[in-house]
Amino acid sequence: MARNPGEPHYRRIMAALMTRLNQPALKGERLLSERALAARFKVARNTAARACRELCAQGYLNRRRGSGTYRARATCPAILAWGYHISRPPFNVFFEGLQYALAREGYSLAVRDFGVDGGKLPELIRDPILPKARAICWLAPSYPEALARAADLRRKLPADMPLVLVNDLLGCELHGRQRVDLAHFDFAAAARQLVERLAELGRQHPLLIRRTYLDARDASEQIRIGFIAGLAERGIPDAGSHVVNWNPEAPGGLGVLLRPPYAAAGWRPDAILLPWGFTAAFLRHCRKQGHPIPKTMPVIGFGQNKGRFRLPMNYRGLAEVCAELLISRALQPARGNRHAIVPMPVMISRTGAIQ
Repeated sequence: MARNPGEPHYRRIMAALMTRLNQPALKGERLLSERALAARFKVARNTAARACRELCAQGYLNRRRGSGTYRARATCPAILAWGYHISRPPFNVFFEGLQYALAREGYSLAVRDFGVDGGKLPELIRDPILPKARAICWLAPSYPEALARAADLRRKLPADMPLVLVNDLLGCELHGRQRVDLAHFDFAAAARQLVERLAELGRQHPLLIRRTYLDARDASEQIRIGFIAGLAERGIPDAGSHVVNWNPEAPGGLGVLLRPPYAAAGWRPDAILLPWGFTAAFLRHCRKQGHPIPKTMPVIGFGQNKGRFRLPMNYRGLAEVCAELLISRALQPARGNRHAIVPMPVMISRTGAIQ
């Protein structure tokens, strides 16, 4: 079972049991013994016993002395989650975190993969769990077509079905017109904060390199705006010149990004920011073309959770925020839309490495 630092072991066991309790079964089903649960999750027996006690107190389990622990309810309130690449990092971290956060409040989570191209959406409308769900969490791809599908699907859902859309600012249009809560990362603020942290390390001239075929992505634009704003706030002249486009599918001309006209303008890049995790491809192409990046230069993958340098997205924090929105909407279906912006961690050591 995936471990979340800071999450008590007994709560992880509760989350797993809540998922089991939401599966079709007769009331009175006998569950594993505390000893068997402890062995399965590799914890002390007291920890497994506490998880069972908590669920008994919430009315989901019955304990019979000398007999065992039994299901008290046929089901528990269910939240339905739609996403893509649900078993791959980092999205699996989000769904696991959402499961734990909901389980603490007595809700179970059913996760469905709708496909990155949305091809499985018609199947989701016929999902037998949908009529029983208290709310839906939708982790949608970040491009305009995904928003169009979200708007179309929203019309096909019951009018009173709560929906939390996890997206970048592309979701604002849908969020404002229909009963949809929106949650996303604060890309612009993170980019500005990154500029400030680099400045503290003596990196005065960072360079933002964007993939040309992703310029239309709204989140990428937010990164650009925040990055330039951070430079301008520090009094860096011609801040816009610190942003260039590069197509990794046609990697020629990388030397131009690291040589004039920037050197002619009186500066050379001393840090590189690469949105959307193509750091490895960039470093590889630089080496092939004879422009290796010095190891002392921070090369930061915006949104990456692994690599030489990285600026990770806080998917655990996003899950906690989404859980709060889902439960709040389930309890108050008629309340107004909420727009939750989740901060991203910016952690750079004095050597320029991301911690």
